[in-house]
Amino acid sequence: MSLLSHFGRRLGPVSAVIAAVMLTPQTAAAGCSRADVDHFLSRGFTPEQVVLLCGGNVGDDADSTDAGVIVQESTEAERDLRELLLRSVDARRIDLDATRMQWEGELCVEYAPPNLAGRPRERCGPVTFTAERDDIVVGEVRERVLFFGEHGVELRGRIAQVWKMDMQGLSSADRRRLQENSPPVTDSALLPLHDRVDPAEVAGALRRWIDAKP
Repeated sequence: MSLLSHFGRRLGPVSAVIAAVMLTPQTAAAGCSRADVDHFLSRGFTPEQVVLLCGGNVGDDADSTDAGVIVQESTEAERDLRELLLRSVDARRIDLDATRMQWEGELCVEYAPPNLAGRPRERCGPVTFTAERDDIVVGEVRERVLFFGEHGVELRGRIAQVWKMDMQGLSSADRRRLQENSPPVTDSALLPLHDRVDPAEVAGALRRWIDAKP
């Protein structure tokens, strides 16, 4: 039985989410207040999605303390962006807190020219991107036309990349070239979005989050 199911039998939906999240490992610094939980539930998000939106840190009030724990309420720009990203980003995972955003996607890296049959010599695997809010700006908005092109928002600045490429079966020279083509830091990255999402809306929310620096 999940924590939400356990508490949901004894508490209302808001209290059940709060109780479950307080027992979840912390994944975001900003967290959510009771008002945030009410807002997300009223917008149709499931309790499980609210746990993800709040990053595992929900409190009764923004400035209240309980057993010495101080809970901070997220800013409106951060809350709106977190809600928007959860339903918009085409990635394996998306995390957001007051100072950074992180998402995991999959990329392919070419490590040598195509072989004699014309097949690309590349390896594909998961990549985790981490962008500090103070280090990035919003770049181009890209929209896919029919089935062609990329669909998302470009972020520019210092963006960390953690690659998990399978190098099994590669020669030492190919391994070296693959590592050279998958650097730990990049100056731009595309935040991929689902086809139905308007990139301009996401770009606007990102700009408001970046501009809402303390």
